[in-house]
Amino acid sequence: RSILTVARIDNYEYLLPKNKEFFQKLGVDSLIYPEMLAAKEIVSSMRMSWVRQWWEFCGGALILIGTKMREKAEILNIPLYELGGPNIPYHVVAIKRGTETIIPRGDDVIKLHDIVYFTTTRKYIPYIRKIAGKEDYADVRNVMIMGGSRIAVRTAQYRSIFTEEIIYIASVTFFVWRMLPIRAFISSALAIEPTPSFR
Repeated sequence: RSILTVARIDNYEYLLPKNKEFFQKLGVDSLIYPEMLAAKEIVSSMRMSWVRQWWEFCGGALILIGTKMREKAEILNIPLYELGGPNIPYHVVAIKRGTETIIPRGDDVIKLHDIVYFTTTRKYIPYIRKIAGKEDYADVRNVMIMGGSRIAVRTAQYRSIFTEEIIYIASVTFFVWRMLPIRAFISSALAIEPTPSFR
């Protein structure tokens, strides 16, 4: 079996196509940029505010969703065998109840405040949202990011791909708070420089 060499990088420019050949010559097969992965995870959480956890498999063909059951959920206190059937577009793969993780059987029920993990396809995500009672959960529209780190900049960049809302990056330099606009990534931004604050 061949051995793959994976390198952790701290500069986004290393991921650019022009640098691919350079790393191949060094024997590096794959690059990992943790700040980019963290930013994508943050943006994914903002896009799906009603979801606790989200994983995609097989290039997004199969999706695993973890969401908490509230009072409006349509599937509370119903045995899973009554919910099941050849035509349902999801499968309940796990239930988190307090500190207990349940691999469900047909006679298990979903209770209030359970975190339920569904597998489904992208087409049926709105249906999962409906039966989980999360249709009235507001989507995140406006975002303020505190801290001008690389993760913050990447998060603002990925977020602006999906929406055009104003995003701010607040950077702390010693005792001075500054608002830094990221005009390179979004269409409109506002810079605010308040009075310096001291601890």
